[in-house]
Amino acid sequence: MKLLIIFSCVLVLNSLAFSQESVNENWLQEIGFWPGFGYGISTRNLPEGNYQPYFFLGHVAFKPFLKGQNTALEKFQFYMEPQFNHVQLLGKNGIKNEFEFGLNLGVKYLFPLTKHLDLFMNIGTGLHAFSATTANQAAGFLFSDNMGMGLYHHLNNKWAVLFTYRIRHLSNADTRQPNKGINTDNFHFGLSYFIGSRQKL
Repeated sequence: MKLLIIFSCVLVLNSLAFSQESVNENWLQEIGFWPGFGYGISTRNLPEGNYQPYFFLGHVAFKPFLKGQNTALEKFQFYMEPQFNHVQLLGKNGIKNEFEFGLNLGVKYLFPLTKHLDLFMNIGTGLHAFSATTANQAAGFLFSDNMGMGLYHHLNNKWAVLFTYRIRHLSNADTRQPNKGINTDNFHFGLSYFIGSRQKL
């Protein structure tokens, strides 16, 4: 997790440096809204019930490398994802409503497949806070480590719909106890607007 944070910081600094070198480049690449839902991988994570987040998540992607430097590097993107999520804890005594919010930073790699389809993989982390009270996870801030893959379907040169699956792990890096973590499988369906040009096959 610490390596993810360091890697994300390096990408941010790298992006700032390259953007200053060429004002003609579209540094900002994509703005999207990626709502979704999740389900606790194991109810053992939270004895109070299954942790089910409903995501209201924004996705903003940046190009960290200038065009023409390297074809493989051009397919890398840095992204940030502000989010405020409704959470339901489904237990034996019914449903308890909670919330979480935070900001994720990460890297994404694009694989153009066809004229309209792009496959992508991502990995990221970020600071989160959550309201749920549980015997297995200390209250306060958390790190939201996540990774996954997805598919863009481009409607035209500017708009695309997408689906992505992610695994997410919430924990606090042992800064407080208990710290058994909260793990969820997450599914996102979204719409994105592209400012820059799409990578071609």
